[in-house]
Amino acid sequence: MKEINKKLIKKSFWFALLIILFTYLFFTFISYTKLFYSAKKIDSFNNKEFLRIKIYGSSSLPDGNTISGTFSIIDSKGSEIAVIERSWQGSYLAVEFLTVNVLNKSFSFPSSIYGKEKILDDKKSKKNGTSLEKYYNENGKCFLISSRKLQRALYNISIFAQEKIPLVDFGIIKKNTIDLSNCEFNKYYSITQDSRGNFILQEL
Repeated sequence: MKEINKKLIKKSFWFALLIILFTYLFFTFISYTKLFYSAKKIDSFNNKEFLRIKIYGSSSLPDGNTISGTFSIIDSKGSEIAVIERSWQGSYLAVEFLTVNVLNKSFSFPSSIYGKEKILDDKKSKKNGTSLEKYYNENGKCFLISSRKLQRALYNISIFAQEKIPLVDFGIIKKNTIDLSNCEFNKYYSITQDSRGNFILQEL
C-alpha cells in the first residue's frame, strides 16, 4: 500500500511539473509573439528626449543622506506626460533604462530612479528606487509614443522589457544606468538617445 502511495505521489509530482513547464513555455511563446508582432508596427524608438531633470540638493539627516529633485517624463512629441518630484535616500541619483533590441530595431524605456551613497553604482540601493513604468503605462497603452494607433504596440514591448515574469530573453534586453552625480543643483538637464542607441545627458 505504501509503495502504491509513493508511486502515486511521484506521478502527481511529475505531472504537476510538466503542467508548470508547458504553461511557462506557452506564456513565453505568447510573450514573444506579441513582442515581434508589436515591433513590426513601430520604427526604432530612439532619437528622442526621455527625461528632463532638475536636482534641488542634498541633505544629511540622522537616519542617512537624502537628495531631492524633479523628473519629467517626455513623450515622442516632446510633451510632458508625468512629473515625479520627491527625495531619495542617498547622496547621488541615477536613472536606469531598459532597451529591447529586436528585428534590428531598438526600443528604450526609463525604468527607475534611485539614490546611491557612492558614485560607483550600488545595485542594492535600487530597492529604495522609484519605478517609472506606472507613469507611462496605463490601460494597455504606453504613452511614451504620441500616436494612439501605436500606443498598445509599444505597451506590449514595454511590458516585455520590464521582465515582471522571468522569461528567457536571449540577451535582447539590455540595462543602462545613467549616473547623475555630475549634475549641478538647480540646473535643468535632459536625457536623450542618439541614432546608435547611446544615452546622452546634457544641460538645457
